[in-house]
Parts: sequence; C-alpha cells; structure tokens
Amino acid sequence: MQPLSLLGLVFLLPGCFSDLTVLKMHAILGGLASVECRYDEWYKGNPKYWCKEMSKTSCDKIVETSGTEEPVRKGKVSIRDNHSLNQFTVTIDELTNSDSGMYKCGVIVRGGSDLMVPVNVTETTRGPEDAFHKDISSIRYLVYMCFLVSIALKAPIFLGMILAIIWMRSKKT
Repeated sequence: MQPLSLLGLVFLLPGCFSDLTVLKMHAILGGLASVECRYDEWYKGNPKYWCKEMSKTSCDKIVETSGTEEPVRKGKVSIRDNHSLNQFTVTIDELTNSDSGMYKCGVIVRGGSDLMVPVNVTETTRGPEDAFHKDISSIRYLVYMCFLVSIALKAPIFLGMILAIIWMRSKKT
C-alpha cells in the first residue's frame, strides 16, 4: 500500500496554477496604479513584497510587509495585506513613464523559493477594453503553458511509479 501513498505525492508537487496570481491592475498615467495579488491561504502570515525585475534572476524589492496587515509605504509605493481576502494590494502614486517595466508580486516562503508572479507595466494609448481583451488572452496562454509544463513534469514521475508497482508485483510471483 505504500507505493499508492507515494503515488498521491506526485499530484501534490507544486503546479503553476495556485499559490500566487494577479487579480487586477488599474493604472492612470499621472495618477495611481493599483495591483491586487492573490495568494493561497497557507501564506497569510508570510511577508509579501513588490519588486522591479532587474534581470531574469534578479528582482529589486521596493516595498515589503512584515506578514501582518499593517500597511507599509516607501516613497510613492505602498503595500497592504488583507488576510481575510488572501490578497495584497500594491499602489504606486503619481505614475510616470519611468515607472514602466517588469515588476513582480512576491511572497516570501520560508525554507523554499519565493513565489512570484510578473506584472508588466507599460505606457499605452489603447482603450481599457482593448487592454482587457489582450490581458485575458495572455492569461489564457500562460495557464495553458503552465498546464503543459505541469503535465510534462508530473507524467514521467507517475509513469515511473506505475512501472515500479508492476515490477514489484511481478517479483512477488
């Protein structure tokens, strides 16, 4: 029965879908940008942060919570965690063109890699409806790719475990 217990662990490997997602982003040039990032319930007490991506492997933290709901402000950027909604909101005041770039919502994970999700802040002349439809298609593509990567990583492990069970049963006879 132990191999069947191990089989269940294959599906507990982290996938791309849960843990951390961006809910909404509202931005007005000269005004403020607001980004809502949702996280899974077990990360409520973990510190959350907002960082600007410097390279694929480097992200410069701009503002960070202590894991509580107490809002934190650094310059024109603030962050506030809401444990009851399992989300935190980042607000950038007086948005300018220089604020364009790749940012990330992050959750510090003790004993593991931080959870991060990218947010692209760009200057645009499109209307909000066009931007919304483009964002939805990008999200669908990202979910589809995460699904494929998840299956590609988990399927060989699953098949290996099935083969191991068959091999062990054939050795008993």
